[in-house]
Amino acid sequence: MSPPVLVSMVTHNSASYLKRCLESLMSQTYKDFVVHLWDNASTDQSAAIAASHRGLLDFTHLSNENIGFCAAHN
Repeated sequence: MSPPVLVSMVTHNSASYLKRCLESLMSQTYKDFVVHLWDNASTDQSAAIAASHRGLLDFTHLSNENIGFCAAHN
């Protein structure tokens, strides 16, 4: 059975916020969730930060092009 909560994140050059965001998710007392992350061709350290939190992320996609926020969520 699937967890009842999906945290869906789309990033683009979000390194300054991403680590703190992922650490906040890890510290939640409610644990029945999965995290999907789509990176829109970031040129900062977003991919490295996502890789360092691999255990938290149920799905990660590192796009070669920025397809936009809405397209990445769909």
